[in-house]
Amino acid sequence: MCLTNGGPASRLARISEAIDQLAAEAASGAAGGPEQLARRLAAIWEMVADADPGLARRLRDYSGDSEDAADHGPG
Repeated sequence: MCLTNGGPASRLARISEAIDQLAAEAASGAAGGPEQLARRLAAIWEMVADADPGLARRLRDYSGDSEDAADHGPG
């Protein structure tokens, strides 16, 4: 993995930090309500999708959430 700013290791570290922070806040009751939690999870997912657009595309295809999932289904 590349250790430069913005490289894969840096992106993974930021994702991990965001997950750890949210988990700690959720455990202490400081994560906010369901809407705030959903926004933060969406932000983490956006970080994952930015790091690996192919993963995001595959998950969307598998879940059927994409309008074109029928055209590009798994496999």
